[in-house]
Order: sequence, then structure tokens, then C-alpha cells
Amino acid sequence: MKKLRIGIIGIGGMGRRWTQVASEHPESEVVSVCHPKREKAEDFAKQYACEAVTTWNDILERRDIDAVIVATPHVYLTQVAKLALAAGKHVFSEKPGGTSSREIQKGVDLAQQKNLRYRVNFNLRLHPAIALAKKKCSEGAIGPLMFLKAIYGHGGREGYEKEWYCDANISGGGELHDQGSHLLDIANWFLGPFNNQATFLETAFMPIAPMEDNAFVLLKNSSGQIAQLHASWTLWKKTFRLEVYGKTGYFIVEGLGGQYGLEKLIQGEQNRDRGMPKEEVWEFPEETGKPDTALKNSWKEFLQGIREGRDFGPTARDAVAVLQLIEAGYSQQGRAKK
Repeated sequence: MKKLRIGIIGIGGMGRRWTQVASEHPESEVVSVCHPKREKAEDFAKQYACEAVTTWNDILERRDIDAVIVATPHVYLTQVAKLALAAGKHVFSEKPGGTSSREIQKGVDLAQQKNLRYRVNFNLRLHPAIALAKKKCSEGAIGPLMFLKAIYGHGGREGYEKEWYCDANISGGGELHDQGSHLLDIANWFLGPFNNQATFLETAFMPIAPMEDNAFVLLKNSSGQIAQLHASWTLWKKTFRLEVYGKTGYFIVEGLGGQYGLEKLIQGEQNRDRGMPKEEVWEFPEETGKPDTALKNSWKEFLQGIREGRDFGPTARDAVAVLQLIEAGYSQQGRAKK
């Protein structure tokens, strides 16, 4: 099979990481990268011996490009994705896929009409500890699930409030929209769909009101299973923790690698004698200088979907479900989402 030819739209932090992943995979090659500043685009393109362009149309109009990675700020994600789909290209979009569930759904419909893959990449699912926990839960390893708890956050950086993440016209919202979207997708994956929701948005520290730097979400499904989520830009130590409790045991995921700490999965057995439960631990160390496993596995799934003409892993349909929960949360708090 010939290599798939890839265009990258957006070469910020995530765009650069995806360029490395796509260029290192034996079934894909990066042929063009896009950034509005020509000098920046050309400097980056030299690393991969590819074309540098300054508008996304320069990529979308190329008939020899099979798929695009869209890694722009949130407000442009859906717009570019729909244009790429209309041009007959498969789309791999950064999360959360856009700022409107209705607009993402239009892209889903277009992809279905054209038999194209449209993936919004909630890459937490592809972290090995989380993926293993989900597999074991599906196999009944801890019995019927009762509830889950998750926390995800960081402390920002000096001047963070001046970056696009904190401009609602560009980001679509605050921390609920940013890291909160990851947690909402994980909750949907394990326990969704949900029919009851309580969301509290707080501006605890950063000068960004009325945008939130903390989001607290409580979700309940029709079976009474509950997800308790906290996404925060005021955790002074980068933190990720997922706890899933079943009737015979539990799973705990700690860390995501890097500054979030060693990624590991803990499986514990129910102990009703109040003693220490029996636990088994799996650790997933990173490979120095290489993209993390979640990114590589995400790209592998996307390419497999293109080859086989069907979806693997998270898709834009999952992004619609996440955005609907975000929109409901903002509505509950009387904040119109941009």
C-alpha cells in the first residue's frame, strides 16, 4: 500500500507532535505544513523536507493529499474539518473538535455521505493504562461498575491568561472546554450516555472571569452510575487520576508520563475486612525523545480506519456527545458558550 500523503494545518505544540508521529509512521508521509507566518512555516518544514504554506486552502486544494491533521485553535477546528471533508480528504482533528456540537454534527454527516474518516482525537483513551482499565472493565474484572472519579489539571504558566486558551472567542470556553473535554469523553466511554448533569464553574485564581479556571461536573446515567469530574487550571502540580469502582474491585490510573508522572494502572480487589486490599500494578514508562504511546496508537488507529473503510477509536461523533455536555454545563451556569 502506498504511503498516505498528509497535510498539517496548525503547527503549534500539538501540530508539531503530530507531524513527528505521522512522519515516523511507515504508512504515512507529511508533504505540507501550514502556518500563517511564512517564516515559521518554512523553518518547521525544513525539518521534514516538505512544503510550507500560509493558508489552509493551499493544502485543501491539493488533490494529492489524502488526509489532513487539524491542530488549530478550537474555533477553527470544525470549519477546517468540514472544508477538508468537502474536498474529499480524511480528517484527524485535535480535541475537542470545535466549539459547537451542531457544527461538528454537520461534519459527521458530511463524512458519512462521502465515506471518509473523521476522527476527533481524545487521546486519553489511547494511554495504555486507561485502555487496559477499559478493556478489563468490559471483561468484568471488577464486576458491574458503580461509579468513577477523575481529576485532570495543571497550574497554567506566567501570562497564561493572555494566551488563546483564555480568549472565549477563540477557545470556546475555559477549563471545562479544555481538559474538561477529555474527562467528559472518558466518562462517556466508561459509563455514558448520561441523562442527569450538575456542573459548577468557578474562577478561583486566574483573572479571566467570567471564564472558568475550574470545572466540577457530576453526571448520572439511567442505571444510576455516576461520574464525578474535576478539571482545573489551578492545580500547582500537574495531575491526572482516574478511579473506577466496581462491585468486586477497582482500577486506579495515575500519571500520564512527563510532568504528570509515571503512568501506571492499579487493580485492587474488594476487601470488606477493612484491611489492605490485594493489588496488582502495571507501569508504562515513556521512551525518551519519542512521542508518547497514546499519540502513536491514535495515529495507528486512524490509518487502520482509512485502510479498512471503518472507524476505530474515538470519532467526531464522540466529540458531538462531549460538546453537548459542555453546552449543558454552560447553560446550567447561565453562561452562554461562545
